[in-house]
Amino acid sequence: MRTFTKILAMVLISICATSLTSCLGDNDDNNESNFYTREEAAGILKTMSGYYTGKLYTECMASPLDAEVKKDSVMNLQVRVTANDSIAHFMMPVKLFANAITGNEKVREAVAASESQAIDFQLFLMKSKSNDYYVFLPVPMNKFKFNVFYDGASHEIEVTFASSTIYRYTNIYAQGEYGKTNRTLSFIFLPYQMVLDKTTTVSLVTSPMMYTGTKIVEE
Repeated sequence: MRTFTKILAMVLISICATSLTSCLGDNDDNNESNFYTREEAAGILKTMSGYYTGKLYTECMASPLDAEVKKDSVMNLQVRVTANDSIAHFMMPVKLFANAITGNEKVREAVAASESQAIDFQLFLMKSKSNDYYVFLPVPMNKFKFNVFYDGASHEIEVTFASSTIYRYTNIYAQGEYGKTNRTLSFIFLPYQMVLDKTTTVSLVTSPMMYTGTKIVEE
């Protein structure tokens, strides 16, 4: 838990420092000043594009207020960012969602045994006055669905993501940044809810998932 909390705090402090500087410094009467032009965004995304290697962090806990977190989940993960469609592509280790499922043991065990699934996040760039980082909002491109097997049949699961949540009494937002000098990519996303077979909602204990990686190959 200490590892997860420490890394989450470092990422949040860095992202908030760059994004808040932008929000506080811009003219409130000109909302467009918070966004890049299409040409500017294309140039930035070309800089960001490539393959990254790093780790995905999340946390195992029994409830949002549980002070005794059982353990951290840390997994190696590669992410590809493409400039032409401003997408971050990676294989989501869906078994991590099992850590947050409560009240349905069969579904929890089936999800825990599932293989990683491809997912795409679109990166919406936001202006920042930082000279060191580009700031963005990661938004799932499509509905994220995968199948699990139990009770002798296949079942569809759809996962939705939140744009913000309260985590340990703190507001957490889905957001990210790219380090211009060290070529690092960090972003936070928030699994919110599972729907089983389009009818049954499976409760999730919302805990941030956080990726941090370094570019190893240019696109």
